[in-house]
Amino acid sequence: MIEYGDGSFQRAIDNNQCPRCKAAVDYSAGVATCFVCNLRISGEGIQKQKDPNQLELPFNENSGE
Repeated sequence: MIEYGDGSFQRAIDNNQCPRCKAAVDYSAGVATCFVCNLRISGEGIQKQKDPNQLELPFNENSGE
């Protein structure tokens, strides 16, 4: 069951912080571990959210740039 909250967990993840203690966390690994409070986060949920206001340019391998 998915429950909706205030978004504080996702904001911490987007800021590369631990949602529990706000220490710096590296979310590039498959399982992120906070070395301060030992919180382990894994799964697709740790993927950073894309900013809806940010424009993305298409990637073209053959553009020569």
